[in-house]
Order: sequence, then C-alpha cells, then structure tokens
Amino acid sequence: MGSRFRQLLGFSACALAAATVLAVSAPADGTTVKADFKAITKGLDAAVARGDLDSDTATQYRVDTLDALAVIERIPPGRARELQFVLHEVAVQAKRYDAPRALALFSMLAENAFYFADHPLPTSRIDVADQDGVVYRSFPGQGLQFHPLASFGALNSAVAAKKLEKVTTLSAALVARGEPAPLGTVRYEYWFPFGGGKPPWVAGMAQAVAAQSLARAAGLVDPTLMEQA
Repeated sequence: MGSRFRQLLGFSACALAAATVLAVSAPADGTTVKADFKAITKGLDAAVARGDLDSDTATQYRVDTLDALAVIERIPPGRARELQFVLHEVAVQAKRYDAPRALALFSMLAENAFYFADHPLPTSRIDVADQDGVVYRSFPGQGLQFHPLASFGALNSAVAAKKLEKVTTLSAALVARGEPAPLGTVRYEYWFPFGGGKPPWVAGMAQAVAAQSLARAAGLVDPTLMEQA
C-alpha cells in the first residue's frame, strides 16, 4: 500500500511532534486541524468497534495521520494548505471507514504527506504513483487525489506491456480499494468535490476501465481477477 508504515514504538514520538500542530487552521469551512484529528481518531475507534478495521491497522492509520500533522507544521503555508485539504477529506469520511475506504483514504493522506514534505507545489497537472503503482492526480488547492481512472489506465498500460510484476502488484492494490456495493458490484470512489457533488462519487468511465483492465489482467496473471472485473 502507499502508506509509509511506522513501528508502533514511534507512535509516542509522532504524537509529541504533532502536539503543537493541533491548533493550526484547516480548510476554508473553518474546521481546525484539531477537530479533524479528533474526528479521524473517533472514526477509527468506531470502525474497530464495528469490526470494520482491526486494531493494528487502525493504529497504523493514526500514525499516518500524526505523520501528516508533523509535515504540516514544518512545510511552507502553500504546501501545508494542500495537505490540510486532504486531511480534512479523510476526517469528513470518518463515519464511513471500512477496510477498502480507509485504505484508499489513509494511503492518499500518506502519499500527500510524503510528497509535500519535499516537493514544491505543482505548477501544472501531474500524476504521482505510489510504490504499488496507484495513481494520485494533482488538483490546485486539493492536493494529490486518488484517481481510479488514471490508476486503471496505468494497469491497462502495464498489461499491454506485459509487465507481469507491476500488473500483479497494481491489480492487488486496486482490488483492495474496491468498495462493495449492492447486487455484488464494486465501486471505485473519488474523494474530492466535483461538479457540485459531494464525495464519495463514482465515475462511469472509471468503472468501465476498471472492468476492462482487471479482465485483461485476469488473462495475464491471475484468473481470479475476473470476478472483480
């Protein structure tokens, strides 16, 4: 997954590093980073209580959140605002956390923290791939957003080039982010506002390319991917 894992031993150190961050202002709706952090923590606790996340995974996501807070504290304001937007997105979805959604959200947060810690603001649209090949696309003011269409386009390209290791890794990462939906279907969700709609939303083109690329990957590396397609 895209998250940069941390040993639980480092959790308290991360907490101390983040402590002074919690009063920083967040996105334009007036929400504070402190409120977002509390919402995320409460959401993770609730997901564990429901059985939607295991406790080790939830702890890992708390560490990812604290890492992001520490990055916000030390980077320039412009980059900090991009990362704060993504932090707020993750907080807004706190009541929806389950395994696929939490993976998609916290991996996106970790990738943004990793990127903005050392990179300037993009001056044009860019795509950034994490270590599994999952694609995040930049949108001004909204950070790097998990982009299902671009991700499945990358899977199609890997299949066409017969890059077996990449096909195996990327298809597994994307399948893990598929949210179960009614009638046995699977949704690949976007997390940023678009066209007046609120996240999570689903794009028909992304769903079609997902089905196409997973079916092609099934024929190349793993027949069980056909079920997901």
